[in-house]
Amino acid sequence: MKTKRVWIFIIIFAVLAAAVLAVPIPKAALDDGGTREYAAMTYRIVKWKKFYAGGTYEKTKVYFGKDLKKTLDELWAEEAAGIEHVFDAEITEINGSVVTVRPAAGTAEAASSDKIQFGTGNLERIGFNVGTVVQVTYRGGIRETYPAQINAISWKNADDLRNRDFDGEWLNKSTAEKIEKDSTGHVIITRIYADCFFASPVIPAPYELKLNGRLSNEYCVGDHVICKVENYCADSEAEHHEADVLSVEPSDWAPDPYVAFVSKTFVY
Repeated sequence: MKTKRVWIFIIIFAVLAAAVLAVPIPKAALDDGGTREYAAMTYRIVKWKKFYAGGTYEKTKVYFGKDLKKTLDELWAEEAAGIEHVFDAEITEINGSVVTVRPAAGTAEAASSDKIQFGTGNLERIGFNVGTVVQVTYRGGIRETYPAQINAISWKNADDLRNRDFDGEWLNKSTAEKIEKDSTGHVIITRIYADCFFASPVIPAPYELKLNGRLSNEYCVGDHVICKVENYCADSEAEHHEADVLSVEPSDWAPDPYVAFVSKTFVY
């Protein structure tokens, strides 16, 4: 009988010990967005719900071993290093395989720095030049140098930017000249912003045209159009043209099957 009571005591003790070791105890939610930690003797669970520059990070992770001794700030630094961020930017400088970009206004990246730099050596090859707008994906944080630096993992040409105004300077006022011209002729839409759009002649020419005015949602990048314009100006040195749009109509232009046009794209 005594032996039986001993075994009962041992079993109860083992259950209690297992509960202490295995059952996580909840801690108070943090004011970072609602992150909650549940701690046991042999592991810890963190239900991440944390505000950061790109939004809210929500994920449940279980940590063991050496992670039991780390602070939540240290664990967050490791989590943040794997978060992917996406932003639009305009290329302002090209130095070999390194580019410097100006983040679009209103982005978290623009709030961090007006110049961000990254390498393109391991990225996919795209056609780009100074002035090209790109969509960049990077992992981790922004290094606080100047220009700031990021670990870019992919990029592509950004063309439909209807959710933001164009905030760059297109024409050099000191070298631009006014031209008596009331039509763009046949052009193809290359980029769309909220307050303007860009186009290039359907027959390749060494300039791009900025057309001021809101473009109807019926038009997309790649569409051929003819625009009635006013206040046409050209900066021949930079190969930039600009005009105010009065009207936009679809173009019926079609390539002549017996004529070949050669366009040049510089790939870095």
